[in-house]
Amino acid sequence: MKATSPITVGSPSRAVGRGRLSGRAATSWLYWLIPATFVIHDAEELLTMPGWVSDHKSQLTMLFGRLGLDGLADLMPSTFTRASIAIACVLIIFVVFTAGVVREPQSRMWRYLFGGLLGVFFLHGFTHIGQTVAFGTYTPGVVTAALLVIPVSAFVYRRLLAGGGLDRRHTVIATVVAAALFIPATLTAMLFAAWLD
Repeated sequence: MKATSPITVGSPSRAVGRGRLSGRAATSWLYWLIPATFVIHDAEELLTMPGWVSDHKSQLTMLFGRLGLDGLADLMPSTFTRASIAIACVLIIFVVFTAGVVREPQSRMWRYLFGGLLGVFFLHGFTHIGQTVAFGTYTPGVVTAALLVIPVSAFVYRRLLAGGGLDRRHTVIATVVAAALFIPATLTAMLFAAWLD
């Protein structure tokens, strides 16, 4: 009789599990590039925004007044503590949405949330460039917006789109919705920071 090799119960399932884990690890770094870029970008804002806001308070007050947003200049982070709190609030959103899509990459909800976040982050980079053009001088975050936020966001989008991690149509829709919520979310973060500071 030929000796038969022992069969390990559950081996195929463990192999499949390892395959899924390795596949997830192969793409998870792409998702995490976005919060990592946010941290670097907002480190620039954190170091420069308080002083910049104080130096340009009169210009900001005039600008917001013309837009019918009187009092908004007073909410701008003019201290290191206030800027830190506002940035931390936004960072929580980046981490939660990224962790969600990494953990459940097939979840439609998490893919929509991350797609909207990615789209708004990409557009946010251009708002920094627009602010610099409007003020005719350096504005907080413009360097990393041009060098990191825009190119990294575009790179992640292309890679995830090619690999099936994102859907173009749904990402565009999610971005439009997220863009509409961006200003209220930012104002809420600044209000919370002002309340705690």
